[in-house]
Amino acid sequence: MGILNLTPDSFSDGGKFNSVENALKRVEEMVSEGVDIVDVGAESTRPGSVEITAEEELSRLEEPLSQIRKSFPKIKISVDTYKGEVAKRALELGANIINDVWGGMWGAYFGGERFSTCDVASDYSCPIILMHNRPDYAEPIKNLKAEIFADFEKILENARACGVPYKNIILDGGIGFAKTSEQNLELLKNYGALRKFGFPLLLGLSRKRMVKNVFGENFEDGTLAFNCYSMARGSADIFRTHEVGKHKLFARGIGALNLQNEW
Repeated sequence: MGILNLTPDSFSDGGKFNSVENALKRVEEMVSEGVDIVDVGAESTRPGSVEITAEEELSRLEEPLSQIRKSFPKIKISVDTYKGEVAKRALELGANIINDVWGGMWGAYFGGERFSTCDVASDYSCPIILMHNRPDYAEPIKNLKAEIFADFEKILENARACGVPYKNIILDGGIGFAKTSEQNLELLKNYGALRKFGFPLLLGLSRKRMVKNVFGENFEDGTLAFNCYSMARGSADIFRTHEVGKHKLFARGIGALNLQNEW
């Protein structure tokens, strides 16, 4: 999964692709590198970012998304949003997948009558990625395994209540969200444990702070190293990254080794 940020303030590439021309060039590059899914986001979720309205998010998203779909009719596109209104419009413009950093739980966490991404996924019968996250007011995680598992039970209960078919659910452990650097590393080491829920897994750690804490200025190579570790262990099915070409190359090599059939 290749990342396309249409935002002016994302933590690593804010402002680079927030014009239609630059967005199309970036997608063209990713397609040439063999991308499987392009993940398009129009609101930053970096630490300290400020929520924007659905109207502002759509003003950033609509034209680039429609042009991407027109120019690249065969690629899969996910929309990175937690707002049901935005997800619905993105699907109408040609997106195929919803990628929600709040796991469809925004309304449950913050109240109000917000139209849920899970409602949209149910109505459109499309895949939805449900990420583990917690609001700032929640208690810090103390028992990582037990609490993530318990939180995912609630996330899945909500998705079921909204009518999302289980065959359309993908889970994301939420590395970099509501966890300390040590907890992020612990989660990465044990990421495959999330397979207990029986859903495909997405791993999104590209250029995250936990990578920079370990690798410093070599964070791009660090992202690749951590993802290759997870590929070799079979810990995830989808890898969300800024560097598509390198990851496709290394994934091909790891796949050729067929590490699941060792002596």
